[in-house]
Amino acid sequence: MRHGKPDYCAGGRLSAQRMADWCEAYNLALVCDTQPDRSLAIARQAAVMVCSPLPRARSSLTRLGLQPDESDALFSEVSVPRSA
Repeated sequence: MRHGKPDYCAGGRLSAQRMADWCEAYNLALVCDTQPDRSLAIARQAAVMVCSPLPRARSSLTRLGLQPDESDALFSEVSVPRSA
């Protein structure tokens, strides 16, 4: 299940540095929406709950009233590549 809507928005064109800043802020964002009842029903049926350690993933679980059995970066989204 995907996390809820991140509490972060930025638009327009971004320089490479601004894109790196955007990625960092996005990774630190919590979710800002309420999970649908259907998501709650499905999540409560899970025998094991795993999530990414990112704040938005953990806050999605919190909004569902659940805690992860395991939290690992393996479950994180792929990072946007950056050039040095």
